[in-house]
Amino acid sequence: MDTAKILREHGLRVTPQRIAIYEALAGTKEHPSVEALYDRLRPRHPGLSLNTIYKTLQAFASAGLVRKLATHEDMHRYDANPEPHTHMVCIECGRVDDLDSKADERLAGIKDLISNDTDYDLVDHALYFYGYCPSCREKRNK
Repeated sequence: MDTAKILREHGLRVTPQRIAIYEALAGTKEHPSVEALYDRLRPRHPGLSLNTIYKTLQAFASAGLVRKLATHEDMHRYDANPEPHTHMVCIECGRVDDLDSKADERLAGIKDLISNDTDYDLVDHALYFYGYCPSCREKRNK
């Protein structure tokens, strides 16, 4: 992955900090919070502040490089996939997963129905399903 090229294509200045932050986010299937990214990056980048990560993620989201997720928690999570897609959120541990693509494709038809019914030109959507992840469900059933 040529991170510098990706940043430039989105009109962003290339810095070592931005490269590290984007690669940490893009390198995980998790949808980390600012704090989780900070904890992950701190051992290799001790000079990187929480504020720098926060501002960088805001810039990435504004440029359309990442998606800012508003889950049920008070904090936001971030997704390296900026395309609209559906998320599953665990109400026990806060885990966030992408819905598999086949299910997401079936849900895409709903967007067309809503657009036709409301005469809106829809450009984006966010859909979250809330429940218990497999690990938390197992703990609850014991």
